[in-house]
Amino acid sequence: MNWYKKANKNMLYHATYRALLDSIQKTGLTAPVYLSKDHYQAESFAEVGMSTEGTDKDIPEEWFDNIVILGVNINSLDKDYITIDPYNRVDKEGQTYIYNLNIPMNEIKVL
Repeated sequence: MNWYKKANKNMLYHATYRALLDSIQKTGLTAPVYLSKDHYQAESFAEVGMSTEGTDKDIPEEWFDNIVILGVNINSLDKDYITIDPYNRVDKEGQTYIYNLNIPMNEIKVL
């Protein structure tokens, strides 16, 4: 499947909490990494703080006010390790993806 042709841009997005940014800057993003072709959608997933199983994560309330968007260039990803996110309930056309390799910080841009 040519998922990257559906993305229609060079960047995919991942949202996280500012409290986790120092750790991410040291180690990168650890697989599985959930990515979206739209930074607003990525942010919305962090805003609800749900796990992939649809249950609430144990996230401190104050973290929700400090969401950070990270950008990843599509060309830096190994296309053999990305799939359409089966948990995506918003857009079954593949608006979100799961990347099954770690993404090193040198491939991530803090937006």
